[in-house]
Amino acid sequence: MSKEAVFTMKLEPELRADFMAEAAGEDRPASQVMRELMRGYIEQRRQAREYDEYLQRKVEAGRASMRAGLGRSNDEVEAAFAARRNQVAAGQALKSSARQRRNKTALTFGTTSRPTTPARPFAWMSFSAMRPPDWPRIRRWASRARSQALAN
Repeated sequence: MSKEAVFTMKLEPELRADFMAEAAGEDRPASQVMRELMRGYIEQRRQAREYDEYLQRKVEAGRASMRAGLGRSNDEVEAAFAARRNQVAAGQALKSSARQRRNKTALTFGTTSRPTTPARPFAWMSFSAMRPPDWPRIRRWASRARSQALAN
């Protein structure tokens, strides 16, 4: 790749001295280290943009589901999970009942693979399927989304 552009920046003398010492300690030119840092920063920002777009699509899908009347209210979700927590606390093994349903379905269809369940519209989002969440960014985005929803 051609290296024709020059990038000049101001920084503290101590920071420059520490940076140059670390680069020299690895026997690498400072310009090479800076290029790697820049590429890393560009990749990080690209991933952040993609994640924000992904999160926005998930929220819009949830809102569309709610507008279509296919979602569940927060109270319904809270009640369902409170019941589930109570069942687990009471010692009822939800896993065993799911395993029994899966085995019964497998026997019915003559296969040992896990049966697929139809997709269910959602009113709330599970972040577990995403990459590790960046909660400050999620909170900022949710705050903007709430403001926009209230404005509409």
